[in-house]
Amino acid sequence: MSPALQNMVEHADVLLVIGTRLGDVPTNGYTLLDLPRPHQRLIHCHPDPAELGRIYQSTIAVPIETAAVLRHWPILRRLLFARGMNGLQTGDMHLSNLPARKRAPPRQTGLI
Repeated sequence: MSPALQNMVEHADVLLVIGTRLGDVPTNGYTLLDLPRPHQRLIHCHPDPAELGRIYQSTIAVPIETAAVLRHWPILRRLLFARGMNGLQTGDMHLSNLPARKRAPPRQTGLI
């Protein structure tokens, strides 16, 4: 890990971790974040609920597929940052609590 990235993570107020396990490599041998609860507010989005809180206790744990995070990002951003995180509960962020969005029809693609 680059020293610049390590410095940013160590001095961050909030860490938004999407789709990755907080294992040995991304945490620089489990030394990057305080165990078991990082001093940063940790928002961990991962499709496997068993992974959330397994090593690090999140401020907010969101069992959600990475593609769904991206698809619902405007709503998630408002929930996380516009309202502030102090009163937000993990259950508020569950995918079932997000408003349904109309799906765009599939694109027709092909080679000519």
